[in-house]
Amino acid sequence: TFLARASRRFAETTNAPGTTVGVEAREVRTRAGRALLVDLPGTGSLTGRPVAGPPFWTALLAAAPDAILVVADAGDVGRHVPLILACRDLGLPAVVALNLADEAAAHGIAVDAGRLSQLLAVPVRRTVARTGEGVAGAVALAASRARRRRGVRAGTHSPRGLLPASAYPPAVELRLARAAADLPTSHALGAAALDPTGLGGLVAAGALSARGAATLLLPEIMDPVRRDLAARWTAEVEAVRP
Repeated sequence: TFLARASRRFAETTNAPGTTVGVEAREVRTRAGRALLVDLPGTGSLTGRPVAGPPFWTALLAAAPDAILVVADAGDVGRHVPLILACRDLGLPAVVALNLADEAAAHGIAVDAGRLSQLLAVPVRRTVARTGEGVAGAVALAASRARRRRGVRAGTHSPRGLLPASAYPPAVELRLARAAADLPTSHALGAAALDPTGLGGLVAAGALSARGAATLLLPEIMDPVRRDLAARWTAEVEAVRP
């Protein structure tokens, strides 16, 4: 529904998992200019393996995004925060669309989007894809941040503001720093044999940060920390009326 509204073209929609399992790219016009919006299947984790295939991050990074727009359920924020953190940690600009905001309100759920944005260090926008509320603005913001990232890579913009703020304990950051330092990012002969995941090559190509690659290599560390943050932050930003 979000893709259809953003692109102003029909998209198959059902309220059930497994309807859209492919990748679809559509050009969209936004206030920030034209952009290519790439719709990926839904997931709860970047390191999960849908239908026993490769981890989800391979599909995400194959799309070579300049920014990530995470469409989350406003009525179930806690379930989506770990994924939002994982996307943000890649070192790519991220924007969150709290979709189905009307349904959340109908069930008595109110989310403080401003506070959630502060905690995540990511812009958060309330959207209702069925009516179009907030959709154009969220897509335009993602397109604007994507344009800025291209400017950073071209050397015309400062990288400040695109680097994720740390939300994790120092011990976790130390493990990430060590794993990032050990990534084989060289193009020398034989380097590929030391990089079976291909993440080192993606870092060398500028597709993600070394710290972002490290988060994908250490899911057993990152997943529990993100779930803990999700529980605490959800309790802070979500109010449920009887």
